[in-house]
Amino acid sequence: MQTVYRARCLEDARSACNALAELGITTHIADQELWDVAGQRQNADVIRVLVDNRCLDQARRAIRNWMQAGSLSARTSRSDT
Repeated sequence: MQTVYRARCLEDARSACNALAELGITTHIADQELWDVAGQRQNADVIRVLVDNRCLDQARRAIRNWMQAGSLSARTSRSDT
């Protein structure tokens, strides 16, 4: 799996996952079980959204389009393109 997006909060990571899921791209939030209900984890500053290697290019394009569409995450996070 490859990192396609780095979010600053769990809500933002989930939004990115939802945007990718709408296109049929399966995602995974790295270390999701370590994040608490409030979406915070001690000593962490980013949450990695992962996709299968075979979907990486498509996922990068989708994240770029999602960010350009004016998502809040475009101002607070960055993609790994």
